[in-house]
Formats: sequence, structure tokens, C-alpha cells
Amino acid sequence: MLQRIFSYYNNTVHWWDYLTYPLLFWKDLFAIKEKQRKLKIGFCGVFPPFQNGAAAGSYYIVRELTKHPEIDLFLIPLKNKIDKKLFSFMPLSFTKLNNPDLDVIIFWCLGDECETYAKKTSCKTIAWQTMHEDPEIKESEQRTFASVNTTDLILAITKWAYACYAKQTKHVAYLPFGVDTSLFTPTEKKGRKFTCLFVSRIHYYKGIMPFLDSIPLVLEKDATICFRVVAPIDKNSPYLEEVENKIESLLHKYPLNIVIDTRWIPYKKIPEQYADVDVLIFSSNNEGFGIPLIEAMSAEIPCIVLNKKPMNEIVIHGKTGYCLAPDKNSQRYHGFTFPAPEDIAKKILFLKNNPNVKKKMGKKSKEHVLAQYTLSSIVDKLIYFCDSVARDQKK
Repeated sequence: MLQRIFSYYNNTVHWWDYLTYPLLFWKDLFAIKEKQRKLKIGFCGVFPPFQNGAAAGSYYIVRELTKHPEIDLFLIPLKNKIDKKLFSFMPLSFTKLNNPDLDVIIFWCLGDECETYAKKTSCKTIAWQTMHEDPEIKESEQRTFASVNTTDLILAITKWAYACYAKQTKHVAYLPFGVDTSLFTPTEKKGRKFTCLFVSRIHYYKGIMPFLDSIPLVLEKDATICFRVVAPIDKNSPYLEEVENKIESLLHKYPLNIVIDTRWIPYKKIPEQYADVDVLIFSSNNEGFGIPLIEAMSAEIPCIVLNKKPMNEIVIHGKTGYCLAPDKNSQRYHGFTFPAPEDIAKKILFLKNNPNVKKKMGKKSKEHVLAQYTLSSIVDKLIYFCDSVARDQKK
């Protein structure tokens, strides 16, 4: 009972958490050293303790935004849920959607709920949005587009999403997610075993089954290779019992080759998961972006993905990893489209037997991330977009 009370207290925004805002208002009003008023940005989305990619993105983006003294940052957590301990060291405050002093609000990955929240504010709004399927063929994605299109600017997180949205609106720009490349650096111990990593959630559409099915195919050719799964179990996954039975069977048969970690890893320890890893298997059926891909590539780790957008936009086939064709046996996994486990196994064995190719891919991966997905430069552009939208408001 005490643990529940403590969790509620720490992970919920209460009325007294808003009391810091008036102090910032008067400080901004009477500041002598500042030549002009700071840009006031609201960031609205899901935050930890939610355990998903959107919450992880919120954490990293907010952390980077707080490094900019030229802005005042205010968080607007959906449903008032946020791990306040995680953000306690950051120079920010909480506020509400109807705060009239905000210059602009960023709605991060709210999907078809974006319009509902945008209607509650009078300031300028930006929707920074992911996309899983083409809106022209997926009705739910078209609803999402219609919702985010009510804001003043859409920031599409992939080039593919940008191309789709640009067919229907002019107020759209491309801005991907980024990674702090200083945190993800290559590490390699001499004499260690070749290791394959799966980082995600244990959810059926994330491609956990073809990854697991590739393990016996690899080990029958090379029994020295190791596999590591770092993924919390998603209780909402379909066919979860099937996945858990497969994991139990593999652990029994190959106890020295497989490590399964289903804990929720704290953000500060995530870079450690990529240490001494040779290849990332990210066999997901669909993604809005795919944060583990740029984390792995920043650590000079090639990635194996399904040849489908946006994964094949982030991973360059043959240069930073492999984009594998969909399995021709579509009924193998209840109709879900994944790479064939046989193809995954072949690429793992190829990289194991060709270390120079793997090393070259790793170097190219790091270069690609530095050129396209560095978080600091992404946030610089984000602030530029916020300032541009806010200035339009004042004309």
C-alpha cells in the first residue's frame, strides 16, 4: 500500500507542482541582463513511467532542450503522469494547455488525439508525429493526419512520413529523432564471443518470433555465437504464450548461448546494453521510427531489419546493415510480415565469418548517425521551428 502511495505521489503532477511558474514569470518580466524575453515552449506528450518509445523520446528530447538557456521549457504530461524524479534535476516547470503565456506547444506523437489537445490552447502549436503506414491506404493513419493537420506546423519524423504528408498539406517539415552520440560508443573486449542483440519490447509485432526462430539455425552452424534479449514483456501482446513457450524452450536447449533480460532498463543504463555487441536484430513488423537502430549504429553496430519503411530509411542496405525481404510464407506468423528466420541466420553467420565487413559497416553506421541523427543538432532545428512559428503569431 505504501509503495502504491509513493508511486502515485512521485509519478503524478499535483496542483503544487505548478507553483514554480509564477516565479519564472516575474523573473522573466524584470530580468535586467536579458535583452529580450525568452521563448516559452510547452512540451506535451507521454512521459516515463509510460514504457514505450514515445515516452523514451520525450525524456531524451526534454533533456536536450533544457541545455538551451534561450528558452523556458514547460512540460504538459498527458493524464498528469510523469516520473518527477527523472526530471527533477532539469531547469523546467509544469504547466497546463491553457497557459496564455506560452509561445508555442509541441505535441509529441499524440496521433489522432492531437486535435483534441490543440483545441485547448490559444497559442501556436506544432505536431511532431510518427507514422506507421501510408495514410492513403490506412484509414487510422489518415485520421492521425487530419488531427495533426489542425496544428500550425507538422514535423514529420521520417522522410517517408514527410513525403506522404506533403501530398496533402504545405505546412509540414522533416525533423527526425536523434541520439546523443556521446553516450553510445563502440566497445569491444578481446576474446569475447560474437553476440547478437534484440532490444525492444517482447511484443509479437516487434518481430521477437523470427528472431527466436533464427537462433537454432545459427547455432547448428556455429555453436559459439551468443544471443541477448533486452526487452520487457508487453502483456498486451497477442500470442504472448506462444512467445514465452519458445523462450523457455530455447533457454532449456541452449542455456550457454542465450540471455533473456525482461527488466525495464533505466535510461542511464541503456548504453550499456550495446556494449560488446556485434549485430542488432530489429525484425519489427512496423515502427514509427525505431530508436534502437540509431543507438546501435552510434555504437558502430550493424542492424538487420525488415525491408519496409521507415526501417529501410534509417538503415542503408549493404552499408549500415541489411534490409531483408518479407518472409514469403506469410502464414508462418499469423499473417504478420517479418524477415524470414533463415535470412536473419544467414546474415548473422556472414557477419561473424567476415569481421572486416562487419567493422566497415560499423564505421559507416556511426558516420550515418553523425550526419543525420545527432540529437543536439535535431533539437537546434526544433527550437528554430518553434521560434519561427511563434514569430508568425506576433505579426
